[in-house]
Amino acid sequence: MSEIKFWYDESIERLIVLNLDNQKRVVYRSKKRIEKFLSTYDLALSSCKGVFLDVDRAGVFKAGEREFTPFKWFRRKENTCSESVE
Repeated sequence: MSEIKFWYDESIERLIVLNLDNQKRVVYRSKKRIEKFLSTYDLALSSCKGVFLDVDRAGVFKAGEREFTPFKWFRRKENTCSESVE
């Protein structure tokens, strides 16, 4: 498991998660995802003040996983545009 740092930025209402091994970063915008992530660490959004250092228990940076791509749904074979039209 890799070590991560995470914090909640109230000014932009985002949770930032930083992988300390390779400096990759994930930003959560959805309140639902933020609450799910924080529940893994037994934290509430109201008590999430400051920077936290812990291991990646939530599996945000799993080894062997692809990086997040916003167009992941488009990469599926059934959603491609390469099919011939007759």
